Amino acid sequence: MIGPYSYLAGAISVELGGKEGSATTAGIVDGVGYLGGILAGDSVARVSIAYGWHGVFTILAVLFG
Repeated sequence: MIGPYSYLAGAISVELGGKEGSATTAGIVDGVGYLGGILAGDSVARVSIAYGWHGVFTILAVLFG
């Protein structure tokens, strides 16, 4: 997964930021990716406490199935 992610993040950064702003845009794209990972982990933890692992897998199946 890291190969396509790195390629796309770089391409998106150059497209959005141009030559001058591509480094800033790359930082923002990476920051949003890490923030999403943190929020996803917290959400899964809260659902697993409230509904158990069966609830987590049911929600994931509905969202991505």
